[in-house]
Amino acid sequence: DLSYNRIDYIASNSFSQALNLRKLFLTQNYLTEISSGMFADLKSLQSLKLDLNSITAIQSESFNGTTRLRSLYLQSNKLTDISTNAFHELKSLQTLDLTDNNITSLNPFQNLTSLMFLILDENEIEIVHNYILKNLRILQTLSLATNKIATIKSKAFSGLNQLKSLQLDGNPLQSIYELNLPEGIALKTLGLSNARIRKLKRHNFINSSVTIDILDFSNNLIQILPDFTFYYPQKLNLSYNQLYSQYHSNFSIQSSLTLLDLTGNKYEEIDGHLFISLKFPTKLQSLYLSANRLHAIHQETFSKIHQIRFLYINGNKLKDLRFIQLLPQLKILSLQNNEIYDLNKEDFANLTQLNELYLGKNKITRLTQNYFANTKLTSLSLENNLISVIKSEFTEILSLKSLNLNNNHLQAITELFKTELPALKYFYVRHNGITSFKDVNIWNVKALQVIDLYGNKIKYIENLHPLLLDKLNLGENRIQELSCSEFPSSILDLDLSRNNISKINPNCDVYLNVISELNLNYNDLTAHGINIQTEIVDKMSNVYSLKLAGNDITGLPKQNSKYFLANLDVSSNPLTLTNALELISKNTQQNLLHLNINNCNFSSIPKDTFRPFPNLKTLFMNKNNIRSLDLSDLARNVGLLLTELLYNRQIAGNKIPNLTFSSKIQFESIISLNISSNKLSTICRQNLGIYFPYLVKLDIRYNTINSVTPRCFRGLLRLKESYMQGNHLAYITTKSFFGPPNLNTILTGRDYLCCMVPAKVKTCIPTMNSETLSSCQQLLAHSSLQAFIWIIGSLALIGNLIVLIQNYSQKRQSRSHIAIYLVNNLAISDLLMGFYLLIIAIADIVLSVKIYGPISESWLLHPLCYLACSLVIASSYTSVLIMVIITVDRYISIVTPFSNRQFTMKLAYTLMTAVWCIGIIFSILPTWFSVQQPGYLRIYTYNSMCMPNNYENIYYMIWMIWYLLITFIAWIIMIALYSRIYASVRSSAKRVQRSSTRENKILAIRLSFILLSDLLCWLPYYYVNLAGLIEIGRVDVITLQFIGIFTLPINSAVNPFL
Repeated sequence: DLSYNRIDYIASNSFSQALNLRKLFLTQNYLTEISSGMFADLKSLQSLKLDLNSITAIQSESFNGTTRLRSLYLQSNKLTDISTNAFHELKSLQTLDLTDNNITSLNPFQNLTSLMFLILDENEIEIVHNYILKNLRILQTLSLATNKIATIKSKAFSGLNQLKSLQLDGNPLQSIYELNLPEGIALKTLGLSNARIRKLKRHNFINSSVTIDILDFSNNLIQILPDFTFYYPQKLNLSYNQLYSQYHSNFSIQSSLTLLDLTGNKYEEIDGHLFISLKFPTKLQSLYLSANRLHAIHQETFSKIHQIRFLYINGNKLKDLRFIQLLPQLKILSLQNNEIYDLNKEDFANLTQLNELYLGKNKITRLTQNYFANTKLTSLSLENNLISVIKSEFTEILSLKSLNLNNNHLQAITELFKTELPALKYFYVRHNGITSFKDVNIWNVKALQVIDLYGNKIKYIENLHPLLLDKLNLGENRIQELSCSEFPSSILDLDLSRNNISKINPNCDVYLNVISELNLNYNDLTAHGINIQTEIVDKMSNVYSLKLAGNDITGLPKQNSKYFLANLDVSSNPLTLTNALELISKNTQQNLLHLNINNCNFSSIPKDTFRPFPNLKTLFMNKNNIRSLDLSDLARNVGLLLTELLYNRQIAGNKIPNLTFSSKIQFESIISLNISSNKLSTICRQNLGIYFPYLVKLDIRYNTINSVTPRCFRGLLRLKESYMQGNHLAYITTKSFFGPPNLNTILTGRDYLCCMVPAKVKTCIPTMNSETLSSCQQLLAHSSLQAFIWIIGSLALIGNLIVLIQNYSQKRQSRSHIAIYLVNNLAISDLLMGFYLLIIAIADIVLSVKIYGPISESWLLHPLCYLACSLVIASSYTSVLIMVIITVDRYISIVTPFSNRQFTMKLAYTLMTAVWCIGIIFSILPTWFSVQQPGYLRIYTYNSMCMPNNYENIYYMIWMIWYLLITFIAWIIMIALYSRIYASVRSSAKRVQRSSTRENKILAIRLSFILLSDLLCWLPYYYVNLAGLIEIGRVDVITLQFIGIFTLPINSAVNPFL
């Protein structure tokens, strides 16, 4: 194994003395080529790893002599050129992995007749030609995910009769019209997720001899399922498409379907037609309908699939559960996060096989019947409801083992245990209002092992002695005097954190002697006069875990402890790092596995600090002020499993600017690394794969990371989860997350990032789906939005041009030259809004030829987007100011018609010049500072409408507030003046007026309609901004985008017609 070295060249005779070598690993070196004869002496070589190098080409003689090679790994190189004969000597090759390269053709693999596994994910292949792999007759796995394949010829997979897995996920297929599989093939998996497929036609699947175990169409754009033939899948995944209720799906000949996943679609209701066409409906066992928009499921829906056993309908809007009455075989039913208010006994009466029921996050207020008497429930979850009343609802549920009532409004649980629950082992009632356990008939729940009463109002421990509890959680209650006389003698794990314990009764000594896990965090014991050493620590002989955080501990005498202390928490105490470690006796140092020294305010870690703790696996150093840290020193001294170096965002914490490795050493035990909330500016500079080869979870939230370069995480071969929220992540490419083969979860706050992740990532936030204005597919996500912008933009453009032309022709005949001049300026202002809308509409058409998400930055940095931003600001701002001037003019003309202070053309010219100068400067300044800037430094961030919404940047936020404030004051002035005008018109209605005055009043009335329509358009915009700033301190920019594009432009289209 020569992995993780600096080898950049291997001479042709380097292995001349290793003739019997069977395995050679050269992972993560600096090789750029495989020279002719490099491995010629390795006649017995069977496995060769060359992954994570920089190899650019493979020549025809690169693998001469390696005729026995069975496995070849070349992933994460820079291969673009592979000779057609590059693998001609590899007659025994069974596995070839070329993931994450730049390969464009399948030609080099045609003659690998022994190949069983060919993996070509994350390359540049665009087309799969006919018969290209026909000689690979025993190939079992072909993975072509995340390439650029748009065309698959009808005979592309001919000859692959032994194929078991075909992965085509993440390719721009759009249609699978020509996807034909060989006769009689029995695939286990066909992956077509994230392939931009919009329609599934009847003739897509015509080969009746093909069978598939798992068919994955998830994360596509499918809206309808017409009458077509599937390849007989057993498990069909259609999750996260755009299926609607009004289009009836047809599974006409699905003879083998056992699992159907419709999660994340747009079903609003499901009637009896959804499954009516199932030919063999009784085989369907599992159905997933979570994260739709369901408000109703008709009772007859399940009439043909009454044998279903697993039903998941979380995250909908269901209130009525009558549809479950026809499901007697149901074993697991999950209805979390719906709008269920009441339960009916009749709904559960036939569910005689039900084992698990999840009803959390609903709106249930009372349990007044024995709803579940006929079931075989072992687990019942009712957490996060509004339950305040329970009246013996669990009688006859003799099999119930776990009951979760967390986060309800219970004040007593006396009625709950009036009847026997002989199997109940786990009882959770966190965060209720329970004050006592005294009157509970504890003999009816003799099997209880765990009681969780965290976050209630209990002052005394009562009535628990008869139980054989293992764990009791009484954290965050109101216990002041700790008396243990009612404790179960069997208790091993006791949580008393966040109480206000001021006294410990001597009757607790016997329990302290036997207890193995004790949590006394945040009781402020020292301030209450409790001697932690003599009253607690000295009396414990079997403790495994001791938590003493937040008790004002400054130090404890060293003890030669007898116990096996493996977990110690002394965080949030006024301890230096030295004091904290001195608390651990020499006997304990060898045993310590988990150490928490959060919030102890030390700024550095001296070398070899943790050398006395050779078995330490978990180290928490949260909320400190660490400025530098040599991770190599930690690796030399401890076998860390998890290292956390984060601080709470509200408290000054660690300030680590970068990860430092003074020497190349591997953390082979670390599977999770949390370095969130520091000052890291980059994560790609260090190759983390060298130091953390087994890392599974990486948390880099709330740093200052600005870019994720291509293949940033290469080498992290086991990485599954990356948490990146709170970073700017301005610069992302479609290859940023290439490399880690198991990466499946990425969480960020960066718009459009999820449009650029490879298909292997199944969970990504934020999603740019059709619920937003822009999606991964198009700048304007909805056809209705496209039509709206074209219509409003055209009306604004044409209507205001007509106004200008008409006013010009009537200018000489009219006596209201000033009024016409002002109205013309208002029309010009509204005309700018029309130009803005048409720029967006045209950009949508131009960019629709490509997938929008990955190229979104090219639009957001385009001069037309800058122009659009300036236009929408100038239009909305000047239109309000012009309306103010028009209002003042009407006020003077009507309320004080004989005053000497009348508007003149000179004054009108002056005021309009000032308005346009202010409007232009006000619009150009933020746009100017946005030019060629990353999203977080632009006035419109990542808003593809190019509309201002940046409340994160302090300077833009000030600009936004001034924008709102000035326009808001303007509207108040206009409302006040028009109120006075209205009063004046009414008071003079019965008097004869001159025709010129009547003309002024008619004009004022017409302008008042314009004012009213404009105000109605602005009110939602004000509400979203002001409500957000006042109520929660931040503005919902997603809602702001919708309001901005749907309401503000309307007045520009309506004004000309008023």
